[in-house]
Amino acid sequence: MAFATRHFVRAASSDAATAAAKKLLIKHVTIIGGGLMGAGIAQVAAASGHTVVLVDQSDEILKKSTKGIEESLKRVTKKKFADKPEAGAEFIKKTLKNLTTSTDAASVVHSTDLVIEAIVENLEVKNELFKTLDKFAPERQSAQPVLGLPFEAGHLSDGGVVVRLVDQPSDDWETQAERCQGSEG
Repeated sequence: MAFATRHFVRAASSDAATAAAKKLLIKHVTIIGGGLMGAGIAQVAAASGHTVVLVDQSDEILKKSTKGIEESLKRVTKKKFADKPEAGAEFIKKTLKNLTTSTDAASVVHSTDLVIEAIVENLEVKNELFKTLDKFAPERQSAQPVLGLPFEAGHLSDGGVVVRLVDQPSDDWETQAERCQGSEG
């Protein structure tokens, strides 16, 4: 799973890009927002071996997100492991083992390598989240998904959960919030 973070983006513009990329090791990812985008990112991160915490406001939302991830994994394994159902079952088990949920972002972001924000497109809500993250995880890597999802006949295709890149490198969460406000045009 490819994540670009502010340190990597800065390093990529220098001669030390390769060395910086080797030092940047992301093992634990926190995704804030359990909707379609957040759940999809969580699925891909967990399937690629990252330890993932998916955070949202209620257990009900998180149960729905987890169920959606399980259903999506079943569709993936039907195609990917058509001839090896045991391997497919192991893939699902391993992926779900990498995934946990929480309703308390402040309690999990301090111990993560990368925080990905995938919440509602509401500047006030994002500002509150960024303030919380600044308070509890000021040194963490931060990212926002790049929206470039494939659509087929007006519907999101199964490939939509694959988010290969995140952007918006910045010095702090407030800068990201200002950037969001500027893009609402």
